[in-house]
Amino acid sequence: MDTTLELSGIQSSKDIDTVFEALKTKAENADHALASKVNEVKHLLEKQQSLQSILSRITRVVQDATELEVAFTETKDVDHRLIERIQQIDLEQNRAKECLLYVRQIKDFKRCLRDLGVAMERQHWEQAADCIHQANSTSSAIINSEFAKISVPSTEQPLVPVETLRQATDSLYTLFLREFQRAAREQDQRKITRFFKLFPLIGKDKEGVDAYWHIFGGLIAAKARATMDQPVSHVLFFSQAFAGLLEHVSTIINNHLPLVHRYYKAENAIDVIGKLQSDCDHQGTLIINTMLEERKTLQLIAQIRSYTYQSLKARLQGRVIPIEQREAEAVPLLTLHPVLNEHGSIFSRWNAYKQFISQLVWQLGRDEYKPGAPITIPEGTKVPLAPLFAKSRIEECLAQRLLSMQIEMERYYFRHSVEIALEMEEMDWSNMPFVSSLVDDVMYIAKQVLERLFYAGNAKLFCTFVDETFVKVLTDDFTTYVLSKENAMRTMPKNVVPRRGVSLKPSENHNNQLCALLNIASLVANFARRITDALRQNIQQVYGFGEDTFVVEKSLSKIDNFVKNFDRIQDRNLSIYFSTFVIPKINKLLFNSFGTVNYKMSLEEYSAVADAKRSNLAHLRPQWKKLTEFPEFTLENQTQLLELSCKEAAHILEEYLLKKFQWTEYGAMILESDISSAISIFVSDHQRYRSFFNKLQELLMLVVWESEKPDPQQVLNDLNLQEVNVNDVRTMLSRRVDS
Repeated sequence: MDTTLELSGIQSSKDIDTVFEALKTKAENADHALASKVNEVKHLLEKQQSLQSILSRITRVVQDATELEVAFTETKDVDHRLIERIQQIDLEQNRAKECLLYVRQIKDFKRCLRDLGVAMERQHWEQAADCIHQANSTSSAIINSEFAKISVPSTEQPLVPVETLRQATDSLYTLFLREFQRAAREQDQRKITRFFKLFPLIGKDKEGVDAYWHIFGGLIAAKARATMDQPVSHVLFFSQAFAGLLEHVSTIINNHLPLVHRYYKAENAIDVIGKLQSDCDHQGTLIINTMLEERKTLQLIAQIRSYTYQSLKARLQGRVIPIEQREAEAVPLLTLHPVLNEHGSIFSRWNAYKQFISQLVWQLGRDEYKPGAPITIPEGTKVPLAPLFAKSRIEECLAQRLLSMQIEMERYYFRHSVEIALEMEEMDWSNMPFVSSLVDDVMYIAKQVLERLFYAGNAKLFCTFVDETFVKVLTDDFTTYVLSKENAMRTMPKNVVPRRGVSLKPSENHNNQLCALLNIASLVANFARRITDALRQNIQQVYGFGEDTFVVEKSLSKIDNFVKNFDRIQDRNLSIYFSTFVIPKINKLLFNSFGTVNYKMSLEEYSAVADAKRSNLAHLRPQWKKLTEFPEFTLENQTQLLELSCKEAAHILEEYLLKKFQWTEYGAMILESDISSAISIFVSDHQRYRSFFNKLQELLMLVVWESEKPDPQQVLNDLNLQEVNVNDVRTMLSRRVDS
């Protein structure tokens, strides 16, 4: 509404009311605007007052600071004589404090000696040791001072402080040592602990360690002598004596190390372990040397060195030496076997003992030892060999004497066992699968020898034997013999016709010989692979020092190379067997099922056979099952032959579709049904092989594909075919004919 007052425009009282209402509204808006302005002014006034109050306070602060500045700047310098006097007073005060401290320490020291005398008189040995410990904590400058020499002596203790303390210490040491030795003889563990922990308090740490060592070193020697004085009653006598020695030392260390660690320093605990190890070394070398003498090991080595393996060499040349002309056995394997086991047990026990001691020393050196808690090593941490083993006499004896003897005896044991296995080889043609006794005999010995040396825990022993003997014997002797069987088999006539009335021996059958060879290769490779896999699972646990794990793994890889040789023998002869004996059977079976079938059907022909059972597939299932059973083979060879058979069947049917079959639109449905049924038969019990027939199934999709003017590339894209190419599509489309 126009609020302009135009009185000339008023025509009625209603217009006057309207104008007044408009004026009233405008007046109210003006009042609100004016009130808002007044409030803003009040707020500004309040802010102004606050600022003025702050300004006044700042002004007062500035004035106070100015007055202080003036007061300080107008003050005169302090007299230097006053400053010097203050410094002299401070110096005198510090001297007085030092004097009081000195006198107090002398007084405390004198009180310690007095309490020491009282404690020794009353035979309170723990209190006496504490007094000596407190006295020894006093500075030597105070103990040896002239003031101490004058003020400390008394009628009860007339000697100078140093002499008094020395005599008391020697007296307590003599007493503690006597009581400790008595407690050890009486095997009183409480008293042993009581007096052993007092040596450090009187400053006799090393003497306490030596006392501990002499006591328990004597126990170690006594028990070892008692064991060795017994008659040699069984084949593992010396290895059990050696294990008992190490177990005894480990038990002493494990039981008493918490006590040593608590009351002595960590380096003293390591020193105790080293001293006990020296006793262990002495007794351990005695056991090993006695074993070598009692077992007449040097004589065994001499006899072994004279053996020439004449029968083995003749066997590799295809000759057989008559029994009466064979070389006499140097050392019977039954005699050598327990000796090797005894030596291996000593190596194994020593390795476990070294790991235990090295872990203890490692924890003590890192201040991580926790008495009573199991030893825990962080994952991935390599604990170094404890330095105390660098000069170990047992370690030296094992490295310089026993290791070379063990390798030489193991070499004879393994190679002679292989020689015997070749001589006694038998083939059981009456049972399937066809397997030579050679496999079990050689692989059993190989497993036995490898495990004995691996778990001995000596990397040099294991690697030297594997690198220089084990792989060499398996390659030069065993593999050479198997290859000679392969060469002999290749020279056999493949189709031997027996004379009338004379049946063909199984060993003269080329098929059987090839089966046996394949089984030997398969079993040897699998057996050797299982052995090395089992050893690898424990390699970190057995070999924990330095580069041992790496070098042992390197030696195991050489055994893997031997396994690969047998894998190649298996693959080579499997291919020969499959192409010679299996592929012709598959070709014949599929030809009998599909070779004469006509798929160029009319509607009438299709109607006649559409619902009938297909006669060409009636015998496919039983004949395929019989063809792919392969009972004369091991399970692995059966699996590989079945896999190859499925691949070959798929390939043959693919060739039939691409090159042989032709079909009409009606015959295509029958053809697709026949091939799909055949695929179901092939994989009925082995669905994992269905992927071998992927291309064949894509070709079947093209068989039933219908299009007036199909483009091969377009068909390939429309059906999303992965296994076939454009040429295959073009060929398949060209195989269809009009009905």
